[in-house]
Amino acid sequence: MTQETIEQLAANLLLSTERPLHFPTDLKKVAKKLNASIVKSNLRGESGYILQYKNHFLICIDTENHRVTHNRFTIAHELSHIALGHLDKRKQIPYAQKEQEANDMAGALLMPFHFMVAYRDYETRILSGFMAVSEQAMEIRRKQIIKDHHYHTAVQHNYYQDNLNRDIRGGI
Repeated sequence: MTQETIEQLAANLLLSTERPLHFPTDLKKVAKKLNASIVKSNLRGESGYILQYKNHFLICIDTENHRVTHNRFTIAHELSHIALGHLDKRKQIPYAQKEQEANDMAGALLMPFHFMVAYRDYETRILSGFMAVSEQAMEIRRKQIIKDHHYHTAVQHNYYQDNLNRDIRGGI
């Protein structure tokens, strides 16, 4: 699946759960939309995994030795497996491809493209706090987005500036 398709899928999923979008991304609303529940437990070193029963999914997240930002990324990653069809329609694709797609979509869910463009001039520390992700995840996402040809068009034409203006009036 292309990065562009993943970005579009993430944007559509977010917009189907909440309008206007609020940050940090409400992963419980995304889970509900995907017919998933999130439970926390001591998984003894495993960050998280998914269990499936018919059309319902249970995302299990480790509560020991992980920061909130790590757990949020793990939840977004597991939700991405569901949204990308890795458990049913596309389960035959290679494991490494599934993991990369899930990581890419997790980034798109937690740090949506249009907000990354609008907030491109903010310091990583501030922006990662606003979106409740790690600074490392923010830096990876920034590098990914800068490679996207849509990013340069959006910056050149000042697309998404209305997001920035509206959100600053509301106070970040």
